[in-house]
Formats: sequence, structure tokens, C-alpha cells
Amino acid sequence: MGKYNEALEIYFSVDKIQTEILGINHPSTMTTKHNIASCLKNMGKYDEALEIYYSVDKILTEILGINHPSTMTTKHNIASCLKNMGKYDEALEIYYSVDKILTEILGINHPSTMTTKHNIATCLDIMGKCNEALEIYYSVDKTQTEILGINHPDTLATKHNIACCLKKMGKYNESLEISYSHDKIQTEILGINHPSTMRTKLNIACCLNDMGKYNEA
Repeated sequence: MGKYNEALEIYFSVDKIQTEILGINHPSTMTTKHNIASCLKNMGKYDEALEIYYSVDKILTEILGINHPSTMTTKHNIASCLKNMGKYDEALEIYYSVDKILTEILGINHPSTMTTKHNIATCLDIMGKCNEALEIYYSVDKTQTEILGINHPDTLATKHNIACCLKKMGKYNESLEISYSHDKIQTEILGINHPSTMRTKLNIACCLNDMGKYNEA
């Protein structure tokens, strides 16, 4: 609900009791600390979030091992924090290590692996490495379309990023082709007022604007 301060107040009180009764290394204590960090991340308090994430990651790695899903989730969130802070190289290093482990354990087609690959592409996209980003986006899109279907939110999110990437590269017609089909599906499924539908319509307008088609834009 976005009521982060209220959420944090409860999380901190739960964390205090869990730490005293169960100990700092207990899985339930770790989950609470992880949720505190996620709350802080959503509030844009990345340094505070990272400090907790790193401490959780250290304990989880020692107790559960580096390949455990909980450890992987924490490392993924550390990378997301670093990405949001503009530390793309550091974020990518973690994303790549997580991707390697997830691919080996869960397989290349698992949703968690796909999410990590998508985040790698997003990082590369922001860094202006559009060709590298597109290559990953297309492979993720292919897998998501086959497994989740063309109408799944994850598939639609990937298609949106492909369209945005193509727009950055000046490939406006290709971008528009994807965005128009994307917009049709989103309008039918999510409705015309949904934020994702609005983002797609905005991308279409920006494309048309860059092409000099101002009236259409």
C-alpha cells in the first residue's frame, strides 16, 4: 500500500523480538530483516537497505549456502539496489553470478532465471549497450511467450523494454510495430487506464514525436 513508515515500525518491533527469542541467525529473523531492507529500498534509502541486505546475505550464505533460493533472492535485491544507485557494473557482476547459479539449478526456462536475465538486459540497456540488451531481451521474450504466453505481465514487460530499446537505437518503425500490438493486448486485458497501458501509449507518442509526426504524437 506504500505505507512504508507504518510497515517499518512493525517490522522493527518483530525483528527485535525474533532476534531476542530465536536468535539473529534464525530463518524467520532473516526474513524479517530482508523485508526491512526491501521496505527501505522502496523508499529510496539504498545505503540503509544495502547494509541490511549484505548482513543477511553473509548469514544466509554461511547457514543455507550460496545456492539456496533465499540467498539468491537476497543477492538479487542487492543487485537491484546497486542498479537503482547507478552502480551498474557492480550490479551486473552480481546479476551474472546469480544467473549462472539459477541456470544450473533451476534451468534456463525458470521464471526466476528469466527475471534475472531481464534485469541484466535492463542494466545493459541503461548503460547504452542496446545491442547486448536486445539480444537478451529477445531470448527472454521467446521463452516467456512459449511458457507464460503472450498475454502474461512478464512477457508484456519484456516486449515493452524491447520497444523502448529499439526507439533508443532510432529503429522507430520496429519499435512502433511492437508497441501497437502491445498496446492492443494491454488495453484488452488491463484496461486503458492501467499504468502499464499508459507507459506503452507514451512510448508510441515519443516514437512518433522523434519521427517528426507531431500531430499523431
